[in-house]
Amino acid sequence: MGVDTSGSGRGIGAALLGEGVAEARRRGLRRLELTVMTDNLRAIGLYLRGGFQIEGCRRQPLLRDGIVVDEYYMARLLSPA
Repeated sequence: MGVDTSGSGRGIGAALLGEGVAEARRRGLRRLELTVMTDNLRAIGLYLRGGFQIEGCRRQPLLRDGIVVDEYYMARLLSPA
């Protein structure tokens, strides 16, 4: 999921995340998972506010602009409908 910087801070990410969770519930899913780069603090905050928890850290899996970046594993458990 991504939101263009011009849409940042307008609730678009929260709306997209909310729709994703709602669709997962409609489909009967019990768990959602994602990864996020550890330096993406805005996204991490969004996911934490959306009920996700950090479950682990993957060390140095990504190379972005020549810099090695870690990423968090995050997940949210969904209660049955």
